[in-house]
Formats: sequence, C-alpha cells, structure tokens
Amino acid sequence: PPYEYNSADADEFVERFLGQTTRPSFTLIIGEVNDVIAGFSYGYVFPQDLWWRGAKTEPSADVASGTKFAVIELVINSPFRGRGFSRQFLDALLADREEDFAMLLAKPGAQAHAMYQRWGWKKVGIVQSYPHWPIDDAFILPLKGS
Repeated sequence: PPYEYNSADADEFVERFLGQTTRPSFTLIIGEVNDVIAGFSYGYVFPQDLWWRGAKTEPSADVASGTKFAVIELVINSPFRGRGFSRQFLDALLADREEDFAMLLAKPGAQAHAMYQRWGWKKVGIVQSYPHWPIDDAFILPLKGS
C-alpha cells in the first residue's frame, strides 16, 4: 500500500526506474537491518523551470524557477514501518542538497501524505502523471539553501 500494482504496472515501474538511474543526479539510498533490506528511497534533480508531468496546477513562480530535487520513491518494507525509517531515509537522501526545494508526490488519504505534512512539506498542487493513474498531491519542502 498505497500502490496496487499488477504485472503491467510493475513492468512500467522497472522501465521508468531504469531510465531514471541514467540521470547524472540520480541518488539512491538503501537501508539494511540485520542483512534484511528495510527500504529504499531515490530521486534526482529536475531541470530548472520543469514541473511534474500531468500537473493540474502550476507551482508559484519561486518554486517554478528554483532548483528542485525530486524524491521519486520512498519505500519501507512492512516489518520496518512505524520505527522512524522513513524520516531517516528522507533525511539521508536530502542531506547536503544544494537545491532550493525538494519535491514529491503523495496520494491523498495515504499514511505517507499526513506524514509529509507533519514534517513540514507543503501541498502546492495536484498531478495526474499518467491518464490511468490516480491524482496525487504535489508537495515541496524548502531546503536549507532556500
């Protein structure tokens, strides 16, 4: 949860992921506990003046023109949820970033949606990345350089 993947969705994910890994700014964090993968998070720098594909709303001018690091995925395996790993992964992924903002998408109603808001992320729009995907909320977090 909150994803309900079928085999076609899984294939699309792998194809997208492999393409994302070729970006020069691609960054991946993987965490292990006792030789078991607890989860992972990854992202990359969005080109300036670019926003999310399928945006239904545009960001403010300062966000649109600012430099942005996009958090694409944050995945914590079930046995490790509720133990602070999500925050540790995001903190590690965003540590020492030089961009003005971090940005991510979250599904309304998902547990992570409320978690991001508690951590200071601000909703700035809505996005439907692909026609067959549900609507996501776009969030930003000013980074220390902002």
